[in-house]
Amino acid sequence: MTSTIDIHPANADEQLAAYRNVHEVWGGDAPLDAFVERRLASLQHNRAAWWVLTVTEAGQAPVVAASLGCYALHFGHRR
Repeated sequence: MTSTIDIHPANADEQLAAYRNVHEVWGGDAPLDAFVERRLASLQHNRAAWWVLTVTEAGQAPVVAASLGCYALHFGHRR
């Protein structure tokens, strides 16, 4: 059995899967649905460009195995 790995910008469904994947670590006491809704409404999380690593087994749909939120960095200098 062969697995295929792909890294690409997340579509909306993959971004939801990524949020669900991190609930156990970042969700605290929040139920999964409430955690995901909070992430979807978060200005911080909506500013990020989300990337996912998917694994596809032969004959199966891709599964989000890892995710990365890329946030814009702003540097400034004050005198």
